[in-house]
Amino acid sequence: MKTVQANLDAHLQSIYFDDFPKTIQDAITITRQLGIKYLWVDALCIIQDLREDFIREVALMTDIYANSTLTISAEDATDCSKGIFKDRNLSSTTILPLGLRLPSNNGENRQTPKCASVSAIPKLVSQNEHERRTHLATRGWTLQEYALSSRMLCYSSADLKWRCSKEVWSQSLQLIRDPTWRNLKTNLSRKPGSGRDTMGVHWVFQTWISLISDYTGRELTDPRDSLFAVAGLQSRIATIIEDVPSIGMWRGPNFWKSLLWFSRPRVLASNRFHIRCPSWSWASACSPVKYLEYRSQKSIILPELRSWDLETVEDNVHIRGSITLKCPLLPGSILRDIDKTHILENYKDPNFPENDGNLWLLHLLNEYLRPGDRKAGTPFRATLMFIEKISPDKMHFRRVGLAQVIYSELLVRRRGMETIQLF
Repeated sequence: MKTVQANLDAHLQSIYFDDFPKTIQDAITITRQLGIKYLWVDALCIIQDLREDFIREVALMTDIYANSTLTISAEDATDCSKGIFKDRNLSSTTILPLGLRLPSNNGENRQTPKCASVSAIPKLVSQNEHERRTHLATRGWTLQEYALSSRMLCYSSADLKWRCSKEVWSQSLQLIRDPTWRNLKTNLSRKPGSGRDTMGVHWVFQTWISLISDYTGRELTDPRDSLFAVAGLQSRIATIIEDVPSIGMWRGPNFWKSLLWFSRPRVLASNRFHIRCPSWSWASACSPVKYLEYRSQKSIILPELRSWDLETVEDNVHIRGSITLKCPLLPGSILRDIDKTHILENYKDPNFPENDGNLWLLHLLNEYLRPGDRKAGTPFRATLMFIEKISPDKMHFRRVGLAQVIYSELLVRRRGMETIQLF
């Protein structure tokens, strides 16, 4: 069931309870039992065939989830007909009292007349392992709900869990140790405008790249939703780190760090996250991504960002344009001259060219062993971006990969400073 323009007026009047899918019926039952008056359901509260309404409501997702009383999560439901309440094996949740007679402490071989008791509770699989098994953990849109919700009731065939900003408890009264959840909530709850807190910004940005790595491994029904499904998350993080989001990237001080993504090796590409946007955004990749580690205190960024030139053809779906950089360039053939053991990482995007005749390397940054070495020391590692020349007579390029190598003077001798446009 969903709201479309044709049934909008009817839905505004009433919807019979029996007409709802089983999962929504169960959610209504839970909401009523808790004494909560309103229930938000994306498929019903957003007009599904009206793009303007979709875009408007998606922009409000941060407020919707962060300010809700709680979010109801049906972790094992593969679709809305499956329901929330599942038959369970009681051995997975039952608290079993055990009567014990303890030895007397008077030195004699006798037992106490009274019976003490303890309770045996089932041992759960590790929380992270369990969540990887749930259906919701495979869906793109649900990551934002998970991250932004202040409280969650999570129903599964294994257990019922309560999540809040501090702790996670199971139905069997176990406090679940989930440092990932706690760190996520700590970083997303930092006060807006924390940009002057260098370490705070670092950890919030680490949260962002961790979420993107998770998100790009999930599935979307509509590939056009690639950026929409994390727009609320990026909006929340933008207020904390005081940066400007743009096509899944950042325009301000976190721009260079956001370029350090790479397609995960040995993961098949698909169109599930493929939209039309510049090659330097992770949103252009057709495969899950991860990020290289960036140590700001030990690194020097080499290029200079001159300008942005982006045009939105369709909001968050089709963006075209380029960035202009003044940067050190190296011929792609230089990797043949570097000792193979000195190539630390070599990640090729799904669109990496078979012919390397137009392949170049953009020298992104040098990394030093100690912060003090940045002024006079020698770098120990260099990060390079593979770029492909796409115009015979202009300095127009597109990104096709990322590499890290042990620093060599060869990188200095063979490079030249150029002004390029990266599309």
